[in-house]
Amino acid sequence: MRKNKGNESHWRYRQKDTKQMRENGYMLILEALRGNRPHFKTFRASITQYWCGKPLDAEALASGTGPLIDAFMDADVIDDDSPNGYLEDYQLSWERVPKMADRKIVVIVSGIDTRNKLQI
Repeated sequence: MRKNKGNESHWRYRQKDTKQMRENGYMLILEALRGNRPHFKTFRASITQYWCGKPLDAEALASGTGPLIDAFMDADVIDDDSPNGYLEDYQLSWERVPKMADRKIVVIVSGIDTRNKLQI
């Protein structure tokens, strides 16, 4: 994901990237679950960008990870990602890393009604 990529590419290409990110997120979730299927009625989401160079701003980080949150719905871990009774808390954070190879974005979904959490 590049900073402000959405400003310079056609929507059709962004749609392909979004679909691919959602599918990759779904596969990572299934791998992390390994047969254990938690389901959270209400949840909190925590998104951390480990950055080197220039970090994404809050808007870009939140909107850029939207497909990953949707992947949690695809995997039936959460019912909906709307704040209408499902999403209780949403946190964004940034942590600088020393090398470009260490860059990543981590999404953690934690159930409010349980102590379980799932990280991709």
